[in-house]
Amino acid sequence: HSFSHVPARRIGFSGVPMSTLVVIHVAMLLNSPCSTVIPFPRAVAALFVGAVFVLCLLSKVLLSAVLLGFAARRRRRVSKS
Repeated sequence: HSFSHVPARRIGFSGVPMSTLVVIHVAMLLNSPCSTVIPFPRAVAALFVGAVFVLCLLSKVLLSAVLLGFAARRRRRVSKS
């Protein structure tokens, strides 16, 4: 048996993926009695999913640009030596 989970538990890492926790907490927030009534819940959900998609896409493009710049600088240093 592998005991790779033991160091992670000692450090305090969660065994549950963060995305699962976010989805469960958002569902709990939407079902809570203290939340306001949203007139178009599907439209708001679609807008939220679209916004998350756009943010993920933009972060991917930004990360790609940063990695490309890093690779270009490194290649320039290697070719000079």
